[in-house]
Amino acid sequence: MGTGSEQQPLRAAVHVDPADPERLWLTGDVDLHAVEAAGTGLWEALRGVRVVEAGGVTFMDSTGLRCLTAAMGGARLAGVRLTVVDPPPQVRHVLRVSGVEALVDVVEDGGPAPG
Repeated sequence: MGTGSEQQPLRAAVHVDPADPERLWLTGDVDLHAVEAAGTGLWEALRGVRVVEAGGVTFMDSTGLRCLTAAMGGARLAGVRLTVVDPPPQVRHVLRVSGVEALVDVVEDGGPAPG
């Protein structure tokens, strides 16, 4: 049993395929710790994202919502709406209660993340 001071392993991953830089795959817990660990590269990647594959997200807090709203801003500048693909029920709930669901397109079946 730990003392609570041990650092937790990174529980989230962000993947952008160079062949499709407008699509971002999120997996795991998208929270403050994961976003801080991803660093500035995440924020840079979000500027060009038009589609967020969310099927592998297990948890999302307000920091995860902040990521989506950053991507929404980039998409809006490009003249399109951000699309969130396959959000699991707990993420869909966060999108709904925050009002973000009304500002993005939510679709199902985006397929597996690239290897």
